[in-house]
Amino acid sequence: MRLRRAIGASTATVLLAAAGVGWQAGVAGALTTGATSTIQPVAAPWDGSLHLPRFDPGFGKLTGATLTFTVTNRATIRLENLDDRPRTSVPGDPDGYEIEVAGTADLADAAVPDELLAAGFPRALTATAALGQVTLAAYDGVTDFAGPSGTTIEIPVSSVRPVPITDEDALAMLVGTEDLVIPVQGLIDVLPIGGEPKALQTAAAVGIDVEVDYEYLPAAVELRATPGQTVVAAGAPASFSLVVRNAGLLALTSIALSDDAGSDCNGGFISALAPGEETVTPLQCDIAALTAADGASSVTVHVRALAQSEGPFVDAEAAVSYTIARPAVTVTHEADEASVPSGGTAVFTTTITNAGNVALTGGTLTDPTVPDCAGALPALAVGASVSFVCSLEGVTADVLSALTVVGTSEFGPTPAVTREASVVVRTEVPAAPAIDVENAINDLDADVAPGVALQVGDEVALTARVTNTGDERLAGVTVTDSVAGGLTCPSDVLEVAASMVCTAPVTTVTEAGTVTHRTTTVAAGSARTVQDADDAVYTATTPDDGGGDGGGDGGGDGGGDAEICEATDDLLVGLTFSVDGGPEATTLDGLVALPGAVVRAHWDAFAEGAEDCQISFAQYATSSVVFDAGAEQTLVDYETCIEGACRVDGGSDQPQLLGLAADGGFELRLTVTDTDGPNQLDLVTGPPMADLGPGGRFYSRWLNGTLHRLLSAGTSPDA
Repeated sequence: MRLRRAIGASTATVLLAAAGVGWQAGVAGALTTGATSTIQPVAAPWDGSLHLPRFDPGFGKLTGATLTFTVTNRATIRLENLDDRPRTSVPGDPDGYEIEVAGTADLADAAVPDELLAAGFPRALTATAALGQVTLAAYDGVTDFAGPSGTTIEIPVSSVRPVPITDEDALAMLVGTEDLVIPVQGLIDVLPIGGEPKALQTAAAVGIDVEVDYEYLPAAVELRATPGQTVVAAGAPASFSLVVRNAGLLALTSIALSDDAGSDCNGGFISALAPGEETVTPLQCDIAALTAADGASSVTVHVRALAQSEGPFVDAEAAVSYTIARPAVTVTHEADEASVPSGGTAVFTTTITNAGNVALTGGTLTDPTVPDCAGALPALAVGASVSFVCSLEGVTADVLSALTVVGTSEFGPTPAVTREASVVVRTEVPAAPAIDVENAINDLDADVAPGVALQVGDEVALTARVTNTGDERLAGVTVTDSVAGGLTCPSDVLEVAASMVCTAPVTTVTEAGTVTHRTTTVAAGSARTVQDADDAVYTATTPDDGGGDGGGDGGGDGGGDAEICEATDDLLVGLTFSVDGGPEATTLDGLVALPGAVVRAHWDAFAEGAEDCQISFAQYATSSVVFDAGAEQTLVDYETCIEGACRVDGGSDQPQLLGLAADGGFELRLTVTDTDGPNQLDLVTGPPMADLGPGGRFYSRWLNGTLHRLLSAGTSPDA
């Protein structure tokens, strides 16, 4: 048995109305709702029950109902003619077969209220299936209900009976919240008439379905609430108007009003409203003090009407929203400059914004320290801003401006906002302009002789990097050289910490000898002129003057009388290395020398008999992290010590012993240059070569092993 419930509900209309929201459409006529209970056809006989949902009185007032019963009989008739002559079921044939199968749904009288029986509720319903017209041949000797003398017929048949109910007593039996349970029996009755002899088998599946449609009048009440004002100060009085309407089809006999704001409509009462009727004059509901949560910008009042009708109680709600006035300002007040010279002017920039939810009608600005910042605040719409600049002239001491802003509105003042801004009187420090120049020959920084090793016929490219090392902008920058004359620069202006490279035309070496380029730069500061000078030295030889490629006789490249010594562990006494003044190490391995770092090689003395050995400290751009004699190397920079000193022809009578350390020992300093790749640092006995690798000169022939390399290590810009 399968029971299907499809009963609906028509509840009272609930209208949540705010300002400007109109009525919801009401019910124009009576409503209907229905349900169905079914017992599917099953083989009879059987016992079952119908569960008929009653009408819920909460929907409204029941005015009528229609019960529609449907009995279904699915009959099976199996017939075999056992006579030795043909037979038929033609109506009126005295020897013909007449067979009926009656499927009956018997509703137990005791379970059905008398009021419903009196209104036509059926006690039993029958659907009869007849054989119909068939002709069967004489018995074929096989009782199989098939062949020429037999047949099997399926006959579906239904019987429908509607029962309208309008009697109030009968309708009352259909009102409630529990189902009406009706016991049912499914029965079968077979009526075989005439047509003997025969073999007959019958069966029937019987089912019943009842559908109920309830017609009723709904009850409903509606509210329309409109605020008297949309913006209210917190704790101030407020009001709203209230219209009550009967939106159902039943008379409302009493209506009780309530709200959660404690208005004078709370606990109000309306005696009655006919269907479609509403209060002629809106009720005026006054709230003594509207309250809201701390800081809340809105509050909603909920109004309820509870009404009794001829049928059920119904209710409705309306919501009225108010904006809680929150006047407020935000203020930014900042000094244009954090410091000014003594006697200068402290300047402040101020912006005031209406950050509340109501318009500001004005306000006041006070500042006990800077009177120019005080004054009146203009009217400001919500979200609007005003900005101004105020100042204090002739300040000789630090200034602390404390600006306080209070706005006004029809709902009261804004909370006071104070913002402070300070200006410090500074002591002027005279400008300290400075400039630095570093010149180079063929991109090699060689400040002392012998400097860069060249041969007659080589090109000489002189460059000078000029840097503003002072604290102010320099103008009128010029660069001149003792040999090349004026250099060409990208600009005659240098900002603080800025650099530029100036160049001279490339020349060709025409004769052997040592040449010193003294390059001088001059620039103008705000109060004085600054200058700096630097030397770049090269020594040129002819291909056959003995300086050559250094060969196996140990004569270096530009070493002159310098001795090319074989590297030994005790050649230099107390040899150490350090980077940027850091801890000292006895080997180059493990030192992290990034571009810009100054690497220092220091030793206490030469071994006895080695005082004339030439020592060079060089940086190469290499193709791998460590020195590879089979690959090309490019000389980047170097420093050289010859005969215990690095001699520079500076124009003085005595050579400058730049290799001597302050503690009486010897040292060479090399600044690592960024080559955009791995670098190689070498300390060697002999001059460094500009190009290395197969077919190169000194290194490729003598430094392939350790003959002239004291110590070596790889470094990288990424280390």
